[in-house]
Amino acid sequence: MDASGGGAASSGAASSQQNVAGPAETFVNIVGGMVDQSDVKAIIAQQNLMLGRFEKTNEKLERFNSLESGRFGQAMEQFRSHTRVLTDMKKDLDAVFRRIRLLRGKLARQYPEMFEGRCDDGDTSSGSVKLSQFDRQPHIPPVLIPFILVMMETLEPVILKI
Repeated sequence: MDASGGGAASSGAASSQQNVAGPAETFVNIVGGMVDQSDVKAIIAQQNLMLGRFEKTNEKLERFNSLESGRFGQAMEQFRSHTRVLTDMKKDLDAVFRRIRLLRGKLARQYPEMFEGRCDDGDTSSGSVKLSQFDRQPHIPPVLIPFILVMMETLEPVILKI
C-alpha cells in the first residue's frame, strides 16, 4: 500500500467495479434463468445443422462454378469460331452475288433482246424476274444458318472440283 493513501483509492475502485458487475451479472442470471437451457441447446444444434448444410451447398456451388467456367471458355471459343465462319460465308455470298450482278450486266449488254421482255413492275407471270431482285442482298433467316452451314460443308468438295 501507498503512503499517500493511494491504496485506499484503488480498493474503492475495485469495490465500485464489483457493484457495477454485480447488477449486470444478476440481470444476466435472471434472464438466463427465464430461458430453458434445452431450448437453447436445440437452437444451437439447428444452427450447426444449417451451417453444415450451407457449407456443403457452398462447396457444391464452387465446384459447379469451376466446372462451368471451363465449359464457358470452350463455348466462347466455339462461338468465336462459328462467328468467323459465318462472317466468311457472308463475304463469300456477297462476292457470289456481286459476280452474278456483273454477269447479268454483261449478258444484258451482249444480249439485250433477252432482257427486253423483262418487266420492272414485279409481274412474274410470264416467267420474268425484276432486275432489282438480284441487285439487293438476300435476307437469310437465322433459323436457316445451321442448315446452310451443313450444306456448305457437304458441297465444299464439289465446289472445289468445279
